[in-house]
Amino acid sequence: KATWRACKTKEVLTGFCLFLVPASAEAAINLFSGMGNDFHTSATTVIWVTGAGCAITASIGALLGGYAANRVSRGYLYLGAGLTTSVLSIIMALTPHTPIAFILGALIYNGLAGVVYAAFNALGFQLVGQDSPVASTQLGLFTASTNFAIVYMTWGDGLGFKHFGVRGLLLVDGLASMISASL
Repeated sequence: KATWRACKTKEVLTGFCLFLVPASAEAAINLFSGMGNDFHTSATTVIWVTGAGCAITASIGALLGGYAANRVSRGYLYLGAGLTTSVLSIIMALTPHTPIAFILGALIYNGLAGVVYAAFNALGFQLVGQDSPVASTQLGLFTASTNFAIVYMTWGDGLGFKHFGVRGLLLVDGLASMISASL
């Protein structure tokens, strides 16, 4: 039993570290509503896309992510969705900034964020296990660590925007996730 606990402690610490890096932070989700002008998109379109549209696609992504989390490795799902989102961010940064690019980019990004959220929860529950007397503390630490990653990546994305505009924001978001997920 002591060996099992030592193994579980190692898994929990690994999960804490995984959630602390920006591999699947999806921080740009907080910034899409301010990108409309950069993509020459009307305010009405931005409101619909970042409101109802993103809520729907994130919900669909969470449903698909929950389904997938029962069929593939939850860690790979978490990192894979984060990597896919980082590729999308880089594509959005390097392609022409048109209204359709904004609409598709924001909706797909939020759908992938839904997959990440489902994978995060499934992986967190797996790492904690059923017999942990401190499960709520461990899950709280996982949530705090991933929220910390979201906060510092939102700040980093903002610095990218400050120095290089929306392309810088999206490149910082994508490259930070890609590099940390690859390590």
